[in-house]
Amino acid sequence: MRPLRALLALLVLPTAAAAREAVPAAKSYALIAPRLAQPPVVDGRLAAGEWDAAALLDGFIQLEPHDGAPATEGTEVRVGYDTHNLYLGIRGWDSEADKLVANILTRDGDLSYDDAVEVILDTYRDARSGFLFATNPLGVQVDGLVRNEGEEVDLDWDGIWRCAAQLDPQGFTVEMAVPFSTLRFRAAPEQVWGINVVRSIARKRETSLWKPISRDLGYYAKYKVSQFGQLAGLEGIEQGSGHRLKPYLIAGWENRTAERSGGELLDAGLDLKVNLGSDLVADFTYNTDFAESEADEQVVNLTRFPVLFPEKREFFLEGANLFYVGERPEPYRLPGNETFLFWSRRIGLTDDGRREIPVLGGGKLVGELGGVRVGVLSLTTEGHAYGPGEAFAEPRTNYSMVRLKRELAGGSSFGLVGLSTGPSGGDSNRVAGADWDLHLAEKLQSRGFLARSFTPGLDGDDWAGTADLFWDSKHSRFRLAYTDLGENFRDELGFVPRPGVRYLRFDSNAVLWPEEGRFRQAWFTYDLDYYTDRHGALETRIHNLQANTFLQSSAGLGLKFYDQTEVLDEPFEVHPGVVIPPGGYHFQHYFFGFQTDYTEPFGVTGRLAVGDYYDGRLLQTYYYAAYRPLAGLYTAVNYEKTKVELPAGDFTVELFLGEVTYSSSPRLSTRLWVQWSKEESVRSKFLFKWNYRPGADFYLVYENLRDLDPLNPLRRLIGQPGRTLLTKTVFLF
Repeated sequence: MRPLRALLALLVLPTAAAAREAVPAAKSYALIAPRLAQPPVVDGRLAAGEWDAAALLDGFIQLEPHDGAPATEGTEVRVGYDTHNLYLGIRGWDSEADKLVANILTRDGDLSYDDAVEVILDTYRDARSGFLFATNPLGVQVDGLVRNEGEEVDLDWDGIWRCAAQLDPQGFTVEMAVPFSTLRFRAAPEQVWGINVVRSIARKRETSLWKPISRDLGYYAKYKVSQFGQLAGLEGIEQGSGHRLKPYLIAGWENRTAERSGGELLDAGLDLKVNLGSDLVADFTYNTDFAESEADEQVVNLTRFPVLFPEKREFFLEGANLFYVGERPEPYRLPGNETFLFWSRRIGLTDDGRREIPVLGGGKLVGELGGVRVGVLSLTTEGHAYGPGEAFAEPRTNYSMVRLKRELAGGSSFGLVGLSTGPSGGDSNRVAGADWDLHLAEKLQSRGFLARSFTPGLDGDDWAGTADLFWDSKHSRFRLAYTDLGENFRDELGFVPRPGVRYLRFDSNAVLWPEEGRFRQAWFTYDLDYYTDRHGALETRIHNLQANTFLQSSAGLGLKFYDQTEVLDEPFEVHPGVVIPPGGYHFQHYFFGFQTDYTEPFGVTGRLAVGDYYDGRLLQTYYYAAYRPLAGLYTAVNYEKTKVELPAGDFTVELFLGEVTYSSSPRLSTRLWVQWSKEESVRSKFLFKWNYRPGADFYLVYENLRDLDPLNPLRRLIGQPGRTLLTKTVFLF
């Protein structure tokens, strides 16, 4: 017990002496936005007279570090609108303006360690989801979609909006103009939305909100949409012309050494967005291209689960919160072992995600009809092969999904889903299911789904289902979930890591929030994963104990212990050419990690994992360093080395990733990205992006993938070796 007592002594639990100044008397958090006779010029200056008629939001209250106390620096937000835009003018006062932290200038850059302001709009007033618009004192644009009260914040979604900011001796000022054509909302004479504004002060690690939300509501408290204030008074607003045409033109050159092909590239395609109403939008795409999308990073996967890579392609991101059907994600778990009925990366990529498949085109419908959220998607991909003379790995294939979701009282919801995947004119894999998300009490929820697949040649044992109970509060967080996946359950448009299993998951967390002392937060965790086959025989059992602490800065430490049992009924290829034989294995390993304060220009993260691995040993080290010497310049390197010694064979994997990103303004950026995998490949990619007007972009892309061992048939390259140089111009009409 001595180590535990020592740790608790260091944490210095809050006492009556640490009580904070009382929050001001309760006030109404209902805002009526006025229509502005003259819209402001969005230059970040808050010019005299421009915002006199706007409504004012102030009196921000802390969420961290002192829950419920007034913010230490003042924030004022002015709100108004006209027929086509919502306008926000923000003044961030700061008594030490020279200590503001503002480095990020790249669109959708990570603002976790910058001073920042976030505006979240719950336009459907469903108390669950919203549009997020964020910036820093440099005026960078970061936007995203908030799903299920913060369980997922998707920053890969890009809307069309304007933002500008200015630094001054009193702090900073920001102006935003959000077109109503960028948002989705119900048809009504007067709009009533949810709204909240969040201010982050990096050097103090302080987060404050206009509409206070108690940390007692749990890990996602900042995005608890059900607790937002109200924005009313929006009358006679319009969503623009009703359509948005975005054709693109690609010109360039390629040389693919693996396929002995090369030559000039010339291609074109288009995306068309049509507003069928303020709350219903259709997207059509032809000859869809993702040349500018960020490449996946190579990872070392030593588990029996496939790797879950995030979706980064713009077409699939709008409406992603509606199309989500699956298990509840957990922030402190590594992604990859949850089941999702729809996973958009199945479309346009091979099963392993290593190669692209041409998308011929299709359409998507997202919105609301008669109080029911509706999502429809249908896309067709071209047949493809991996090299000259090879048979097609997949014929021309259609992927379709229908999603219906009804919001219920108290933030609950119920939904239906149907999916179909198969070759054009051939038999298809189909899945039908229902899902629910019930708010049983303020801190208690239950989520789950029940689905059945219909696959030619597979009959019986084709059901899948999951259900959980979830408690989330300031000092405790618990989740108990049970999932059952039939042996013949197939979902070719989903992510099902291990079919034919039953598994129980238990996650428990105790959270401490010291008011004083060295530590700002501490997590103590026990997790259990228990997998059996369909007959109850054990397949996997993992006990995980963790202690994670964060200092008053963003620095932190983590300690983890894993006790793992694996029963293999068949050989497990953990690395090309290294196969662990069937049998029962019990092993233990340890993890240590740290990170320094990333609000400083230089930050470092390190991890070490060591211990047994099946019937051998494991040693894994990881280092990451980032340097931000001036605004707009971001440099980072990371190096990972994994050494595994097994009776079946030893192997070592080394990965290096280097990145330099420079943005001279929020609309002009360059990025150089180099990844090296020892004895496998070197990939380099250079991307120049110019947002020459909102919604319209020019890209210059150079990519080179070299195969370091082309004679090794066991190599697993991500992509095709060769070089590509191209330009892509996206127009907007």
